Amino acid sequence: MLTYKAEDAGLSVICQKEYYTSVCSPLTLSVSSEYATKEKRVKRGIFIDGEKEWNADSVGAYNILRLYGQVSKKEIHMKMIKTPYVLKVAV
Repeated sequence: MLTYKAEDAGLSVICQKEYYTSVCSPLTLSVSSEYATKEKRVKRGIFIDGEKEWNADSVGAYNILRLYGQVSKKEIHMKMIKTPYVLKVAV
């Protein structure tokens, strides 16, 4: 359904496997089993590598794009994802 809706809107869909994308740090050289470590995803929603802390979904999405670049041999220019911060708002 997603492919159908995207193509109807004039968009193309590229399917990409997501192996090791949620267990590899964005700081590693590549997304592969060589760099996969489940220990860095410390709890649901949090991924920590050294002093850096990220939202786990952001790490997965970032690594899926990196993996697509590796597999397709296309050079993809990306900036590093930023460390999130907590903004407390009174309601």
